Parts: sequence; structure tokens; C-alpha cells
Amino acid sequence: MRQVNIDEAKNQFPILIQEVIKGEDVIITQDNMAIIKMVSLSNNKTKAVFGLAKGLITISDDFDAPIDDFKDYIK
Repeated sequence: MRQVNIDEAKNQFPILIQEVIKGEDVIITQDNMAIIKMVSLSNNKTKAVFGLAKGLITISDDFDAPIDDFKDYIK
């Protein structure tokens, strides 16, 4: 995330817009306080593909069985 002073932003506005279009957020500050956040409204982000990680995770049959280390605490 890039931060620029409002005076710099006035001079670099076209450059800042291009950065935002590419996906970078830009914060514009005045007197060291954030006053504007520029973010892209376009949906350039990749969407989740359901099932993409299928088969990468396995759960053992006894995943909910008590752990031996905690026998003293289980009554």
C-alpha cells in the first residue's frame, strides 16, 4: 500500500490511477493523517475455484478420539 501526500498526489494523479488499476491501494495523506484511500472497483481478483484442493487434505478416522496426553484431565 502506497502513501503519498496530497500535494504529491495532485502532481502524480495519472500515475496513482494506473497503480490502483493494477491492484495496489493508495493512501493520500494531509498533515500526516490519512484522508483518502484509493482502491480499484474492478473485479480483477481471481475467484475461488471450489474443489481445487480436493484430495490434498485427509482426516483420520479417529480425529475426534481423546488424546493420550490428556487422559489425566478427562473424567
